[in-house]
This record gives sequence, C-alpha cells and structure tokens, in this order.
Amino acid sequence: MRAKLEFGELCAGETVFDLGCGDARVLIMAVEEFGARGVGVEVQQGVAHEAWSNVADHDLDDLVEIRQQDYLETDLSEADLVVLYMTTRTLHAVSDKLKELPKGARIVTHDFPLPQAEWPLSEQSEWTDEEGQRVPLYLYRKG
Repeated sequence: MRAKLEFGELCAGETVFDLGCGDARVLIMAVEEFGARGVGVEVQQGVAHEAWSNVADHDLDDLVEIRQQDYLETDLSEADLVVLYMTTRTLHAVSDKLKELPKGARIVTHDFPLPQAEWPLSEQSEWTDEEGQRVPLYLYRKG
C-alpha cells in the first residue's frame, strides 16, 4: 500500500482517490502518513460500510470520504492521485473515465497496466508484498 502512495508521489494536502477502495486501508494510510485527503469509491454496499467503519474508527471522517457508487459515475476532477487495483478488462473500462482527471494528476496501478494506446507509461517499478512476492507498479501522468 505504502509503495503505491510513494510511487505516485503523494504529497501533503493532495487528494487521493481509491477506486474500489475495499476497507479503506490505503486512504487511511494516505491521511495518517502522508497528510493527504482521501476519497474512496466502492460499489459493494457491505464493503463500503466496512470502509466507513474503519475511517470512523481512525477518527478521519473529516479527511476521508467514502462513496458507495460505481466508479464510472465518480467525479474525478479533485484527484491529484488515483490508485487502482483492477484486472486488465476493468482497467480498459475505466481508462476513458480517467481522461477526466485534471492536468498533472497521477495514476498508479499494480499487477496490471492501463491500455498503452490510451495511457503512455511514465514509469514502472515494483514492490515486495507481505508474502514476499514481487508486484509490478505502473505510474501514469495526465498531460
């Protein structure tokens, strides 16, 4: 998680969006360790409730917003950084939506890259997960 935020060059005061935020771990880390603001988007109601609960447990309600909605309906105009963990098929579906990002915004994916024809790769790296597996990271910048 931290590797994605560091690779995406998240800075204090910026807003990170996590599309498919799960339990909001990445967003909580973004706020607590990087001084950012977070917006999580989760389509599954039960998972969104878990994210809300985790955010409340960390007393971050004023810095992290959880939206229970389809990420294709999300307004991305406030995003400085978007973190994604999606399959290749889903990344193809979301790649047009990401074009709404403001100039200078960054996108970090892991395991699977965005479609190269639409999103030229800015940088590639890797991190080692909790199980010792090497995981590829991909960084894109909105020009």
